[in-house]
Amino acid sequence: MATCLSLSLAACAFEPAEMEDTIERNVCAEDAECGDAACVDGMCVAMEVEDPLQVMLEITPVRAPNGEASLPIVIDGITVDGTDELEQILPFPRDFEGRIRSEGVPIEAEISFVPVDTVPGLTVDPITASTAARDVDDAEDADYSVRLLEGADYHMEVLPTDPMFPPFHRTVTASLDADADISVDYGELAMRRQTFVFADVPASRTLQVRAYDSDNGDPVSSAAVIEDGEATLLFSPGSMPYRLEVRAEETYDQAAEAGSSDCQRSTGTFPILRVDSEQLEDPQAERIELTLPAPPQLIRFEGTAELCSDAAEQVSVLPITLRTRNVLLGEQGDADPGFIGMFTATADATKSEANDRYTFCVEVLPGEYDVVVTPPPSTQCALFAETRLVKGPAEGEPASGTLLQLPRAASLAATLKTMDLSPLAGADVDAIALGRSDTILLEEGDVSVTSYNRSGQTVTDEQGEFTLLVDLGSYDVTIKPPVASGFAWQVRRDVNIGRRGASFSTTIDMASPVAINGELSYGAVAQDTLEGAQIRAFAVVEDAVGDKRAIAIGRADADVEGRFILLLPPSIREGW
Repeated sequence: MATCLSLSLAACAFEPAEMEDTIERNVCAEDAECGDAACVDGMCVAMEVEDPLQVMLEITPVRAPNGEASLPIVIDGITVDGTDELEQILPFPRDFEGRIRSEGVPIEAEISFVPVDTVPGLTVDPITASTAARDVDDAEDADYSVRLLEGADYHMEVLPTDPMFPPFHRTVTASLDADADISVDYGELAMRRQTFVFADVPASRTLQVRAYDSDNGDPVSSAAVIEDGEATLLFSPGSMPYRLEVRAEETYDQAAEAGSSDCQRSTGTFPILRVDSEQLEDPQAERIELTLPAPPQLIRFEGTAELCSDAAEQVSVLPITLRTRNVLLGEQGDADPGFIGMFTATADATKSEANDRYTFCVEVLPGEYDVVVTPPPSTQCALFAETRLVKGPAEGEPASGTLLQLPRAASLAATLKTMDLSPLAGADVDAIALGRSDTILLEEGDVSVTSYNRSGQTVTDEQGEFTLLVDLGSYDVTIKPPVASGFAWQVRRDVNIGRRGASFSTTIDMASPVAINGELSYGAVAQDTLEGAQIRAFAVVEDAVGDKRAIAIGRADADVEGRFILLLPPSIREGW
């Protein structure tokens, strides 16, 4: 096989030929220069690794063999235990036809196809299509056409435009031999019908009811408006358990208009009411009786915010977001009606002319909120995120936000060194926020919520150094050397930041990469359509709780014959 190794590994890695002299490069003349690695065609590469990586590849050709736009292709089950070769025959994109109907009549719907068994962290855009409502005399006419990869498994979702039809889900295999089943006739489905009877429905509201998947939040039923205290939903087959939601159709109502003019108003006054099917006596009963709790009145949440003490600059506005954990329903939360209430509000804290504080006021429903203040990166302050109970005082005084003090940002710092201890300049550094709250050990007395941390980016300087300001929270940090350097990406996973204002420093040695010499093909079809195909590599890792996720660890582009060289890190380190 004519691979990059047989031509020149170094030449493949160092394209294009013209390179700036300032780029440090992975070059060698003999094995002695590579430590535990080997010198192969002028580059140090790791022939074996101690801990093999489980890798997935996302391959995106620029065009298909017929010249049309291609589709991303996910290849999993690859074990990388050292420098090796990989030959991969790619599936063909094929056109498939389907019908979305009700008792033979086409209905309007949006259809999406997502590859099965993708791992969180490897995001593949869904393949979408749509149908239109129409009258047809020929029942054999297709309602829509979609291009799928032959032999691939997909999660198919149908979302009818008419809310009287529930969403439909199915796993399909895009096989021409099996005539992929991508058609749905709602008249043939064994749908479950449930009627919900509500007591204490406010006469001034138009309330809509729908059920959602308890795990992923996808809709699993039709939608209906409560009329005469009742709403009937249709559930597609196999849609249990669920979360029932009741929400007002109005997004800005008269009650909000009647609010105080000196305080920012919310977009509504009615919370989203939720109840899990597990809390119902018989979640599959044909009729279920529920009592809607009376929503509380809006109250004022006001106070001041303040930048960190060493803020690099002042700004005119600080955005504030309040996200409920639970609205206080009933009499200021004394009752427990079985429902929980959700509500979100936003405000702008504006700088006071008298001092460096920022004042804000926003109308919210009483409840327990995550209060998040997000400063611009230029301030060098971390965001503020704490849980606050916002509850109207007994004598009508405003609910005070007291002082929201933004903390100093922590920092991640490192120096990148090559094998000869030279600094590696021009490397991109990405700190990807993981949005976790249960894995961060904070200092005693720190009540910050760490799931709102922000991602950040920087570049190493001429000394191979970087400093990146970060919020409290958990991150994956990826260092991407210049493409022409011949070094692999370096990854530090699950980097937990639990101390405000702390500086975490380290030295990162650019270890010899694992070289995967690959060749893509469509079997006997001409290969020139694979020129420029992008190959992205992801390592599949397990978190402390056993959940799998994918971390990007490298990328490459294929040449006109479908060949590529992919440089991967020999290991992924946990922590900083």
